[in-house]
Amino acid sequence: MVRQLSHFVSSTVWWMTVCALIAAPITAQADDLSDARIRVAINVFPAFIAARSVAPPHPEHIALVSADDGPKIAGIAYVLYERLRKSQPEARLSLTRLDALQVSHARDPFTAVFLAQALDDREMQRLLTFVRTHHVLSFSPLAGDIERGVLGGIAVSDRILPEVNLQSLIDHGIYLRPFFLKVSAHYEAIRQQ
Repeated sequence: MVRQLSHFVSSTVWWMTVCALIAAPITAQADDLSDARIRVAINVFPAFIAARSVAPPHPEHIALVSADDGPKIAGIAYVLYERLRKSQPEARLSLTRLDALQVSHARDPFTAVFLAQALDDREMQRLLTFVRTHHVLSFSPLAGDIERGVLGGIAVSDRILPEVNLQSLIDHGIYLRPFFLKVSAHYEAIRQQ
C-alpha cells in the first residue's frame, strides 16, 4: 500500500512539473481569443459546479475532455487544477480523451466535464449523449457550444457572465441554485414542433 501511494505521489509530482512547464505558454499568450475564453471560463467553472442544487454524494471528479492530446491540454489541466484546488480542495481532475470517456467513467465516475477543445458535430453528439445518460454537468468555454447543447459556459458581451442552456438543463434533469441562474445569461433554444 505504501509503495503504491509513493508511486502515485511521485508520478503526480512528475506530471505536475510537466504541466507547469507546459502551462507557461497558455498563461503567457493571451492573444488567441479561445485561450482568453478558456482562462476566463476556468475562473467561472468552480461556481458552475457549486451551483448544483443537489451536490454529488462524493467529491467532484472532473473530466477535462479533448478530442486529441494537443500541446495546450496539459497547460489547461494545470491551470484548472490550481483553480479547483483553491475552491474545492477535495475535487479531482482527470485528463480524458473523448474516445476514452465512457471507459474512464465506468472505472471512476465523473461529476462534471470541462471541454478543453472544439469538437466536430459527431464528437459533440457523443459528448452530449454521455452527459445526458450519466447526468454529468458539461461546461465549455468555447463560443457556440451552449447553442449545441452543452449545459454551461460563458457569455461574452460588454461583460462576462456565466451562461446556461436552460432547455438542456431541463432535458438532463439537472437543477441549479436560483442565485446562479439569476446572475447567468440564459440560452433558450426555440424548439421546432
